[in-house]
Amino acid sequence: MAVRSRCLKQLLIPLIFLGIYSGGTLPAHASPTLETSVSETPVTIYSSQACGHCHIYVEEVVEEVLKQVGFENITIKDFISDQKARQELVELTQKLGIPMELRGHLAIFIDDSIILEGHVPIPVITDLLRLGEKRPFERIVVLQDEMHGAKSYKSLMPPTAAPRKNEKPIFRIGLGFPGRNQGISS
Repeated sequence: MAVRSRCLKQLLIPLIFLGIYSGGTLPAHASPTLETSVSETPVTIYSSQACGHCHIYVEEVVEEVLKQVGFENITIKDFISDQKARQELVELTQKLGIPMELRGHLAIFIDDSIILEGHVPIPVITDLLRLGEKRPFERIVVLQDEMHGAKSYKSLMPPTAAPRKNEKPIFRIGLGFPGRNQGISS
């Protein structure tokens, strides 16, 4: 029980940090798509119920942040014990073209346009959600696969325009450091 309590405190520190910088709430207009309201936007989380860290991060931290913004259509799937969920995750990552090096030990899909792999820092998540309809990308993948003490994360934005003849698609992969004004900006 002491280990769980210590882990919970380590995970809640970013939420406290978020409360200080955002006034405790996120704007109600933050929306990941133009066509769908936030409450209707599907959020699917693939994690392992057997992992104590992931369980706490997903159900006591990320889910609360998503609900605070207004997401109501949240589904959590255990891809370790549920073979159907595992196959679904593999097919989805292949369909969306997420490279193996950007796949984490848990995945959060917000309308297939914001994909969070691993334990993405809460300030980075809220920066992405704050962009709403003004976001400068069609889809983004952010990876931070460390349990604690992360110093950086990786992100990828596929090109929004089709490549010209004889031109290969360019994926932008960037490194960043979690924290205020160091995450995603509009």
